[in-house]
Amino acid sequence: MSFFNQVQLLDATVEDTLTWTPDSIMVDVATSFTDDTTTTIDLVPTLGHKTKIKGLPKSPDDVYWLPGYYNANNAMYREHYIAPKFIAACKIAGFSLAMKGWDKSKGKDVTQGWGWIILRCTRGRHHIEPKEQEQDEETVEEGPTTAPTKLKKFRAQRPLKGEEDTCKCQFKVFFDPTSNRWYLPKRQGGNASHLGHPRKDPELVRDRATAVGVQATEDAIMQLKEHINSNQVSGYIDQKTGMTLEYHQIRHINKKRLQKQMLINLEKIDGNVPEGELSCAEKLINNLTANPKYSFVVLYGQYHDNRLTICQRSKKASMLADTE
Repeated sequence: MSFFNQVQLLDATVEDTLTWTPDSIMVDVATSFTDDTTTTIDLVPTLGHKTKIKGLPKSPDDVYWLPGYYNANNAMYREHYIAPKFIAACKIAGFSLAMKGWDKSKGKDVTQGWGWIILRCTRGRHHIEPKEQEQDEETVEEGPTTAPTKLKKFRAQRPLKGEEDTCKCQFKVFFDPTSNRWYLPKRQGGNASHLGHPRKDPELVRDRATAVGVQATEDAIMQLKEHINSNQVSGYIDQKTGMTLEYHQIRHINKKRLQKQMLINLEKIDGNVPEGELSCAEKLINNLTANPKYSFVVLYGQYHDNRLTICQRSKKASMLADTE
């Protein structure tokens, strides 16, 4: 076989890996509407059917019900309870999943509050490149220190618009407001096949911090309060949920905890919660608290407090320095 034919064969092999269908996406559901004993179903055979779901199921046996303790529907609940369940299942299948949002049915004959969330592959939409900031040529001074700054280049996980196609894998999870239950149709549209990217080893699929669930996040926050090392917190989450969070994700969780705790403390002191970004002092305290290697003491006080002495640089001293 010639070198040219080998290259063609290699290109064809690579192209074949970019179009694939997972063997299975295993999800735990309730045995029936009245029995919350969990059983495992394969989501792949339920996708790709030419059918339109126009309302609530006619019979409880026509759908797969999630266990009864999934009994709420709001933005926080969908993000921290419903979506993580399917994100974990799709990670084992070799791809990462994202929740598009809540779609409420607008039909007149449909029960009020009935709707669904769309879960799709993270490569299901294009990556939008940030616009480069235009630099005013008149304000640029000549000299060796005015060399143009190089923008940090990175490879986006999502496909680039105009260069790659988006992945078509997606499915819906429905909510029944009459029973406050979530369910999966036994036959729905959607698509189980992937396009434009290969299957990943489950250990290489990047986990989202919100996908670990509320309980694991709360446990992580309790450990961070005790200044436990971030690597140990990540290992605990991995052992409990099977998901691995990176260092910057643990640090972000800790940063949000400190911001929330600081606002609570300010409310207890005088009830005045600052709006917008934190001050420089508050950011410094956050950074010091996030690293267990640092120990520090913070002195709190008011500006007009007789116990504090505020020193200010004299303007005369600065004027004398300028004349010299």
